[in-house]
Amino acid sequence: MEGELFTVLDRRPQIDSPTMKMTQLKSPLILLAFSVLNLSTTPVQAGKAWGFPVYAELVLGQPDFVSTGQNASADHVADPQGVCVDPATGKVFVADHFNHRVLRYASADSLANGAAAEIVLGQSGFGFSVKDTSPTAMNEPFDVAIDPDGNLWVADAFNHRVLRFSDAATITTGAAADLVIGQADFVSSTSGSDENQLKYPTALAFDAEGNLYIADADNARVIIHLKPNAKANGARADVMLGQAAYGPPSFMTSQQILHYPGGLVVDANGTLFVSSYATHRILVWENAATLGDGAPADRVIGQPNFTAMADGLSQSEFFIPKHLEIDEEGTLLVADQGNHRILVFRNAASLSGEAPADAVYGQRDFVSNDSGLSDSEFKFPGGVGLDNAGRLIVGDRDNGRVLFFSVRRSQPDVSIIPDSGARIGENLLDSTGASQSVTVKTTSRKMFYHLGIANDGNGVDAFVLRGSSSAPKFRLGYYTGAGANITASVLSGLHLSEELEAGAEEDYEIRLKPKKKSKKAKATVFFSAESLTDGEKDLVLMTTKYTPRS
Repeated sequence: MEGELFTVLDRRPQIDSPTMKMTQLKSPLILLAFSVLNLSTTPVQAGKAWGFPVYAELVLGQPDFVSTGQNASADHVADPQGVCVDPATGKVFVADHFNHRVLRYASADSLANGAAAEIVLGQSGFGFSVKDTSPTAMNEPFDVAIDPDGNLWVADAFNHRVLRFSDAATITTGAAADLVIGQADFVSSTSGSDENQLKYPTALAFDAEGNLYIADADNARVIIHLKPNAKANGARADVMLGQAAYGPPSFMTSQQILHYPGGLVVDANGTLFVSSYATHRILVWENAATLGDGAPADRVIGQPNFTAMADGLSQSEFFIPKHLEIDEEGTLLVADQGNHRILVFRNAASLSGEAPADAVYGQRDFVSNDSGLSDSEFKFPGGVGLDNAGRLIVGDRDNGRVLFFSVRRSQPDVSIIPDSGARIGENLLDSTGASQSVTVKTTSRKMFYHLGIANDGNGVDAFVLRGSSSAPKFRLGYYTGAGANITASVLSGLHLSEELEAGAEEDYEIRLKPKKKSKKAKATVFFSAESLTDGEKDLVLMTTKYTPRS
């Protein structure tokens, strides 16, 4: 095969200068990605494209994204806090804080804007918002959680207790709780700091073993109940973290002492993350369920050390962090309430100190903290959760609504385009290139490899392009489909493709020319595209065997 081996498709203009790229990228998505990745040459963990899109696609509690009426009805909420989803049915539960109730909605994938709830717990009907103390009543519920058996647990904050409702997906309006923690019975509401008491619990979480973790806010501690479904009303806790001992709390700022925990979550390895909204930090305990009472934290996030407690507005600081969530890939979500945003941290298992967030929801960058009422803004966000499709759910407290954001996935697809036959590497995704390579024998002194860079993700993306820095016995160059020389920026790892819609494609060329003194020559070069959104990468290999004409 000789000469132009591969056909170039349609030609589009290409930005070459990194400076020009910054000024010409109009999309807020790409501008946000620049603030997240800053065109780093260090690969980013592939996976979900957190931060894309920045616009909610579903709202509950309001008919649209610009209304803010808050009342007691089937389709409105007042100061929504914790949210959770039943993994078996997809049904959504919302702690409707100021209406003293919990709402259950149908499966998240069936909901439309302003959908009415299926049932209400804590009230006898949708039109009531009475606070009380009984097995069917609540007083400012703050959080909700589903255990591995499908039971709903509610942090009934001002009754200083946690309630269990069995068979959460099938119970009906006004159902009674069947287990209580923090009180001896369903009609008591006394706060305390002993092993069997609570004082304003604000957050709940379960680990994979079904152990219950409670953020006991005004006691400045976390209470752990091992296998709570086997316990009786008023049971004593098994583990206590955040204080040196049971009893009246200390409010120091140290490695051992919590200061008003606001949210918590446990990852797949049993690591506990707890937000402290008074000290603007997150404390981390490894293997928390196995620890002794008062064990010190292993790590701190959001502060440089265990004694610092300053609030802040940056990529690595918090101001009143509240509820937390973690996904199956180990990505930590933080409701940074005072800054009106959700921060996203990949690789939560390795986070410590002033680690920078990877993405932000609710703000255009990491140094803004405006509140607002739209499909991309919050006003004091509280609860965070994930539905079965991986969508981010946010309890937008002061706007009286619950927002859902699709979490986009990105995928570059690099293919070698021949002038006939199937493309090489199309719809094959391989970051090593082993499964998508071509070998060409030629006698021509001018070799052209034509490449397609397609966006196989489901949202707008741009790709950082890289290629081999040299090819022995060949002169090597990289060009856009329109013929612009981009060799320098490709070799430096700073060449960025145009913004591509999902399914769109851009074309490039690799040009090889044997050096004059070369007789036989062989070289293998690579070309890769890496998502600016989340680092997902695809790579192809091209081997050229040159023999001069005799």
